[in-house]
Amino acid sequence: MNHRFSRIGFFVFWLAMTVLMFGLVGLTFGNERKEKKKSETTEVREALQTTASAAVTGESFQLVEENGYVTVVDQGGAVYEYTDISLAHLPDVLQDEIRQGKRMSSILEVYSFLENYSS
Repeated sequence: MNHRFSRIGFFVFWLAMTVLMFGLVGLTFGNERKEKKKSETTEVREALQTTASAAVTGESFQLVEENGYVTVVDQGGAVYEYTDISLAHLPDVLQDEIRQGKRMSSILEVYSFLENYSS
């Protein structure tokens, strides 16, 4: 009879340890997800603030070709954003416009372009 209780005791111990380990793993990965989500939320908030400030100030942007890729520059000529959009993969008419410096009247127009042509 004593042998039977030791088996049950071992099973209960093993079950409790398994639950504890799963709980610790869940807490660890749960915190990583929360941190990642916080950083993504912060990035989105910063992008929205930049977009809002650009819209308020009436900034304009230009799409130019740099090393075979589309680059966004602000009205002062400073690089606003490098993209991974290859000029070679765009329609010929759009390639010519970008080589000449395609003007965008707002950051929303820039983001729309980037969304449409990003791979």
